[in-house]
Amino acid sequence: MLAQYLYERARAQASMEGMDGGVAMQKEMTNWLVVAMGHRVDEINVELAETPDDAAKLADLADAVGALAYYKHEQDNTYDVTPEYQQSLDLYQQAIANIPADLDPSVAVKYYVGAASCAYNLDDIAKAEELYKSAIAVAPDNYDANVGYASLMLNVGRIDESLEFLNAYQAMLKADDPNYASVQQYIESVEALKEQLDNPPEPEDDGEENGDENQNGEGGENNN
Repeated sequence: MLAQYLYERARAQASMEGMDGGVAMQKEMTNWLVVAMGHRVDEINVELAETPDDAAKLADLADAVGALAYYKHEQDNTYDVTPEYQQSLDLYQQAIANIPADLDPSVAVKYYVGAASCAYNLDDIAKAEELYKSAIAVAPDNYDANVGYASLMLNVGRIDESLEFLNAYQAMLKADDPNYASVQQYIESVEALKEQLDNPPEPEDDGEENGDENQNGEGGENNN
């Protein structure tokens, strides 16, 4: 597919340039990715014209629309991503509504997580929370669903809930699970943040108060 070709070309360019391209190379790669995602959106729309209720294609289109908006914003940070993120959310919800009964939960959960991410980016926290909970119900041990939900709670200031949830999720995992160490690191970072917020450092004494006391105290009086 043309989109895949353009994406691979951008990756190849980045590899050839190595670290020397710097900002210019990153900008060039972003430009290629905008083109690639634009073509990918067109390709999936053609495919959906034949099978409009295909959950996998709807989710693919949702992902491509969201990615296109992201890279356009990388090109120009004044670009408003809201319409595309809303479209992406709507497409994910269409995909969810058309999930086949026999679809593997490890695949279905991605639709919910993608929708939750869109809702969060649209500042619809209640919707994002609802979708993350649905994702966890579909696949209780899924890393992206659980960590995504914990991150949501953390980002809206529900630190204790986030920490409690992460500990409960880690307890579900075996010690040799590839995600165990990652969850542990996340728990430690949340604990460190909680400690910092619960025990903020005392403000440094800049000496002004002592200076004022010296001016008004015994040494500051004029005995003449």
